[in-house]
Amino acid sequence: MPVLRQEILKTNLTVLDPSEYIAANKTVPTFVDRSDDVAWMLACSLILFTMQTGLALMESGMCSLKNEVHLLMKNTAACCFGGLTYWAIGWSLSNGQGEYSTPYYGWGEAFYEPDWLDSASSERALFFFYQEGLSALSTSIVSGAMAERVNFRSFLVFSIFNTLVYALPAYWMWAPKGFLKELGAKDDAGCAVVHLCGGFSSLVATLYLGPRTGLAFSNETVVMGNPTFCCAGLFITWWGYLAMNSASTMGVEGTRWLQSAKATVLTMLSSFGGGSVALFMCYIFYGHVIPVGRIVNPIMGSLVAYTGITFLCTSFEAITIGSVAAALVFLAMLFLDDHHSIDDPCCTFIVHGLCGVWGMLAVGLFAAEDTISEGFSFNKYNGVFHGGFYLIGVQASKESAIFLVAIAQEATSEAPQAEIAAGRFDKDMLRGGEQRLKQTWEVSTWDMPLRKFLTLSKVL
Repeated sequence: MPVLRQEILKTNLTVLDPSEYIAANKTVPTFVDRSDDVAWMLACSLILFTMQTGLALMESGMCSLKNEVHLLMKNTAACCFGGLTYWAIGWSLSNGQGEYSTPYYGWGEAFYEPDWLDSASSERALFFFYQEGLSALSTSIVSGAMAERVNFRSFLVFSIFNTLVYALPAYWMWAPKGFLKELGAKDDAGCAVVHLCGGFSSLVATLYLGPRTGLAFSNETVVMGNPTFCCAGLFITWWGYLAMNSASTMGVEGTRWLQSAKATVLTMLSSFGGGSVALFMCYIFYGHVIPVGRIVNPIMGSLVAYTGITFLCTSFEAITIGSVAAALVFLAMLFLDDHHSIDDPCCTFIVHGLCGVWGMLAVGLFAAEDTISEGFSFNKYNGVFHGGFYLIGVQASKESAIFLVAIAQEATSEAPQAEIAAGRFDKDMLRGGEQRLKQTWEVSTWDMPLRKFLTLSKVL
């Protein structure tokens, strides 16, 4: 129903003077006052975007000092190119609701332009901003796996491809017509859509680029370039995960503020459990020496694993999820120490890929039916430990689908950067000394035809 001018001003959802709109259109614009939800989602989305700062600091801190500025600028430029790609076509694929939309992809809102004089459209635009932050996060995850081996321009091309890699799983899981959503799969804050997909994309990138020169099959240990950056990045990213999980309710009106508050508290408990397990394991394996990476990465893993379930479990279950994730990360890092043929500078596959798998399975094990919400339900199925078995099957199916699309699309998107992405470093980088960049190819039989083709294409 039409509302008065004072009510229009109170909603603060338009940047135009209502009198100008009335004079031009002869009608009063209609708004529904959802200012509480809008303010909450706006605050959480802004905090979510600051995760780019944290991840960039962590990546530059875990790599050599020589490449700090390069890595920071790489993440900055990727946000810009990936953001424009998401606005142009990514939003259409991940949330489009046009007549050509199917259960597997969306369509109809390319080059997104909302109607700022309609409350529903304006609120949907805020959801676009939130989704764009998650898309940028997905690209930053893979950036850590490519660190110190990829050309700047090549990575910009990759950021465009990776935005499209993110879009399809996002549609499956969160769009009204998405086939995983219709099956009842749960991923409240991007455990599979963002982290599992980004983690397995990182594995493809790592295997494709190969290890840095001097690191493969050696007993050398890479020295962290800037532990201060790494720790500071963790705290900024920690803050972002709290906003991400709290915003999974998409607002605070009605009973949703109860779930949002619960998600915030349980996210902290999960990360506290993960950090405590990591410290305990450091004392077991290293005595009184506590490597920074052995604390930072397990805490990150516990935060990643908890993004799937957010407010659908108890405090003890949240601590269990975080603790198991931290132990998984710690032990997997020990494995990588002895297998340098997989050179993942920021442990992105372990932190985001493996913990994403665990987080989705944890939903099927620990999730409880939503009995708080009024008029709708965030979750209709119980997990295994609450007497239900349907959800665990759906979660496993979802993991398989997202795993396949990540591997297939990432393998395709790596090709444009293959020709100029082999910048690797001498062995003295491992000790933090002077680095001498060497443009070399580590030739293998399976990809030689592809590289010859790409080299010939550039010449032509």
